[in-house]
Amino acid sequence: MQWVLAGVSLAIILICGSMITSPILYSAENASLTAHHADPSLISRTAENRAGSVVPAMDNLIESTGTIVLNIKNKDFKAAQTELEAYMAASRSFNSLIVNLDLSESEIGEFVDINRENIESLSTLFEESKRFEEISSLEVVYRDEENPEALYSVAYEGEALRMKMNEAYQRYAAQQSPLQSVSSRYGLSTASYNQSVTDFAAVVGETDAAQESRLDAIPKNDVFPLTLGIEPTTATFGDQILIAGTLYRSPGQEVGIYIDSRLWGTTFTDINGRYTAYYPVTAIGTGKHLIYTSRGRRYSDVIEFTIVPAPAALTLEATQGDYGAGDNVLFTGTLSSLDRPVSNALVSIVPDEGAAIQVLTDEKGVYSCTGLLDPGIREVRAVVSGESLPFAYTASGPVTVDVPHAWIGFASLVMKGAVILILGLGLEFMVRSIREQRSKRGATPISRHEIPVLRQPAPPPAPVAEVLSPAEVARRYALHVGNGDYGEAIRTLYLALADRIGRKAEIRNYIAWTPREILGATSGATEAKNLAEFIGRYEYSHYGTEKTSYGQAEALLRWYGSVTEAMGGGQD
Repeated sequence: MQWVLAGVSLAIILICGSMITSPILYSAENASLTAHHADPSLISRTAENRAGSVVPAMDNLIESTGTIVLNIKNKDFKAAQTELEAYMAASRSFNSLIVNLDLSESEIGEFVDINRENIESLSTLFEESKRFEEISSLEVVYRDEENPEALYSVAYEGEALRMKMNEAYQRYAAQQSPLQSVSSRYGLSTASYNQSVTDFAAVVGETDAAQESRLDAIPKNDVFPLTLGIEPTTATFGDQILIAGTLYRSPGQEVGIYIDSRLWGTTFTDINGRYTAYYPVTAIGTGKHLIYTSRGRRYSDVIEFTIVPAPAALTLEATQGDYGAGDNVLFTGTLSSLDRPVSNALVSIVPDEGAAIQVLTDEKGVYSCTGLLDPGIREVRAVVSGESLPFAYTASGPVTVDVPHAWIGFASLVMKGAVILILGLGLEFMVRSIREQRSKRGATPISRHEIPVLRQPAPPPAPVAEVLSPAEVARRYALHVGNGDYGEAIRTLYLALADRIGRKAEIRNYIAWTPREILGATSGATEAKNLAEFIGRYEYSHYGTEKTSYGQAEALLRWYGSVTEAMGGGQD
């Protein structure tokens, strides 16, 4: 009888355990919702209620564009940055709502595509306009110093900035007609967007005039000119562009090659003063670009070339699990183009809710990273952008991940413990029964050494965050900047601050906290004010669509110094 009771108890526990995350019965008295429990009668009503917020959200996004462009036109870049960040955050929320309502293939899905293009155009206008204003101030200094070499550098960088702004305007203006068509179907006004197109054109026109004046004013060196030619002038992923020219009467001289006003590499002239180099089309965005060469005070003409987007194939797989440091999902996939792997490419993992996760592909075009997703049934996509790669905007197919709540893992652990306990009790009962039977027959009892002992495996040690000294922070920052990896440089600064604040506030596993949560853990008023500025700039650079620039990294380094000074200087 006791054996029967033990077997029945074990069967009940196993049945309950299998149903804990997927019940099949609901009642009107208890229709609570969790990541795994949903009352079917409420699904349609919930969708109808949420759909009512789509059109007002569209209207807010359209209205935001006018304010952003107007602030840029008035050169109020601080206000423009605040408005642009709010616009990007509202766009992410809007996109999540569209995914949850399964409206991606509808007319509203067309609005999502238009809005994504506008985010890229407005981000380009903001960054390039701000930088153009900065080099205009530098130009005044260089003229006072009578520094023609620096003036050439400013003039050619201004040319690259002007070209990017013109391209951004063309893309932005091209969205006007489709946006009006979609908006008219929902009774929305596009007056703010129409005005922003006019203001955008005014900013570009003012930039063109200032750049033409700048080019006319720089001194020319026609005695020993530096020539430049490229072939082809239109290329795509995998191509190589031949760069060739002559530095007259200058054999064995090092010539710098600049693409979009940034030094790409150098080459040397031969005995006749000729030089050549090949530029591989791999890590460069689509659209128009500028190239020139220089040696000392001698500069070549600026030549324009175009990168045509190549077709790309992007895959994504997501596996739920415990991957340490609070991460609960593993993301893997590949990026290829024209049957060739794409290496060192930035891939963004974009969930329907929460911040995007960015990862680089390896030499085989494979990427792998872990991340933290909110509990529930999440939909995730992998995305690459033509802003930094020679591809059109490319997204993987959507992948659904079922992320359980923390209590489900705990309940599962309790159930496993209960099963082990029942098995142990059952085994003990069996051993005692056998002993009693053998004792009655005069048999030798079973030795305790013959009884298997069930033990739980020891839990893995918790990850310990590395303590970074000020000297180590400076060393790593300089190393990343020297390698041109400005994104890792600013992340080093952020992790150093998070380490100090986390340890000071006695926060366990602070590495898994978001930057805003780290900001909330700050106690001092002065350091909180400086840290808020640092966090805002860090989030814009780290999570934005544009790749972190050298100027952004240096600005964050200065704010990092302000925060550490407010916190008492050296490492706690």
